Amino acid sequence: MPGSVSVQSKKRHAHQIAERLYKDTNFTNHECELLVNFMLSNCKTHAGKLEKLRFRDILIEHFEFTDSILMDQVFKTFDADSDGYVDVEEWVKGMSVFLRGSLHEQSLFCFKSYDMKLENYLTRDVMFTLLKNCLQDKGTQELGEDDPEEGVKDLIETLLKKMDIDKDTKVSYEDYEATCCYEELLLEFLGKVLPEKKQIAAFFAYLEKCAKNQTFYD
Repeated sequence: MPGSVSVQSKKRHAHQIAERLYKDTNFTNHECELLVNFMLSNCKTHAGKLEKLRFRDILIEHFEFTDSILMDQVFKTFDADSDGYVDVEEWVKGMSVFLRGSLHEQSLFCFKSYDMKLENYLTRDVMFTLLKNCLQDKGTQELGEDDPEEGVKDLIETLLKKMDIDKDTKVSYEDYEATCCYEELLLEFLGKVLPEKKQIAAFFAYLEKCAKNQTFYD
């Protein structure tokens, strides 16, 4: 039947892409194929390319992201060629780090996501923007201050004392990685840019269910 041929064609296409890419990732061939099928099924307006709004929806629906600034920054980190879309190779390689990366891979991913000005270091201004946005709904309860902005500034000074190893008043990647190596809890010190383990497990369970029910091909 024509529909069956179409489904088989899509399956074959995804399999070929996964076969080419998975060896350069932290996924098995099967996991990579699931991710390729999911990504391609979400490319509704540009064939083979994921647009930013749909990418943000995925972060919200499957990984409980809430910070709009950081969602945009994560998108930019995935979008390696900066063309405004995430293609299938960028998706698979980005997800390899996002879901299964080593501490080194994820520290580089987080730093790139936080580096809003593409300066290769994090200034007080950048930290203030991200922390203020991250904590704005928590206000005085989280910061223990009548003036939340002053609380954010105090927090930044505390972080700089801990992370600015070379004492140049900003956090370079080298400062950040060295700090994370002995205090991994600081990996996401400017807000959520990685999923939790339970969210990763639920996402792969969802992908397996889609594959079983063939909903990737609707």
